[in-house]
Amino acid sequence: MRLTEKIVDDFRLGKIDSFYKEVYPSLLVYASRQLGTDYAFLAEDCVQDAIYKMYGIRERFSNAAHFKAYLFAAIHNKAVSVLRRGQSRQHYLQEKEDLDEDLQASIIEQETLDLLYEAIDKLPGELHRIFNLSFVEGLKNDEVAKILGCSIGTVKNRKTAVINFLKLSIGEPKLLLLLAILY
Repeated sequence: MRLTEKIVDDFRLGKIDSFYKEVYPSLLVYASRQLGTDYAFLAEDCVQDAIYKMYGIRERFSNAAHFKAYLFAAIHNKAVSVLRRGQSRQHYLQEKEDLDEDLQASIIEQETLDLLYEAIDKLPGELHRIFNLSFVEGLKNDEVAKILGCSIGTVKNRKTAVINFLKLSIGEPKLLLLLAILY
């Protein structure tokens, strides 16, 4: 970069043609390196913002070294700001994607439960009672048999009938899929 006292003097006077011709391309390369490959496309914005900021305070610069130091610091700070915003945006998008996936999963789970509960509601009286005692309350076969006043074999047969009824009502492949999704 050829940042001479003459270019800085011209810049202070509002003459920026020589600055853009001699200095601007190097600043773009510097900003691109600061931003990295993912955000290099924003290098021109960083440089333009730094130049605009410097143009507003152009009378403050006493020499080319002071001007150059401020210019590089302004570009660096703008690049850091862009990278932070990019990381925040990326973090936000990842969280949003995770929430969207969670929402979709919860919708599928609820629809699955709705299908299962509809089929359970259609169970005939005695099978519905076996289902509640065995699967909802979690009682063992001998406990269910005592409550219903029947044999353990009868409870096992009725539990099999419950499962068969649900298979017919929902369809066996769907029932297996529902149970896989729920557990």
